[in-house]
Amino acid sequence: AEVWTYRFDWDEAPAIPFIRPDILLGACHAMEMPFVFRDAAGEFDIFQVNTPFNRVGRAEVARAMGDAWTSFARDGVPTLPDGPAWARRRDAAEDSLVFDSQRGGGVRMAAMASLVDSLKRELMEGAGAPAPALRARLFARTFLWSPLFAGHADASEYEQVRQRFGGEASAESYRPLVEV
Repeated sequence: AEVWTYRFDWDEAPAIPFIRPDILLGACHAMEMPFVFRDAAGEFDIFQVNTPFNRVGRAEVARAMGDAWTSFARDGVPTLPDGPAWARRRDAAEDSLVFDSQRGGGVRMAAMASLVDSLKRELMEGAGAPAPALRARLFARTFLWSPLFAGHADASEYEQVRQRFGGEASAESYRPLVEV
């Protein structure tokens, strides 16, 4: 009953030619740690993505995350003095708090179902989506077998994806050999 979830969406890394950390990293795992400690200056920036061009958005997100983590440690409930109320999570369909700069939509509550639908659309139709041969595999591994997305897709939806993109393997063939 005492669970709060969040999604870290700050992805304003510089678009360095040929390397493209903005695409390669996005809002990757562990990138939020400097933000939790209110590091707007980039002292803990292990990814080297802090620039003068993203300083304002970085500071916004660092302040919000630092406030939330501090209040959670102090009071047992994460709060944002200048932001939305952070509701407890009760099931997979409910809202999570999204940490992002104003440029990316700001700090807000968002329904996980709509976030998952957005990920599915990006996989199916996005400009940077993988080759058609990989889409069915990615769909199955992500939406059928990943514990993060449990309950957000089923075998019939996979079959539609498989037929659309010419996948030949069953969803079961993409099941991980070792489950976490």
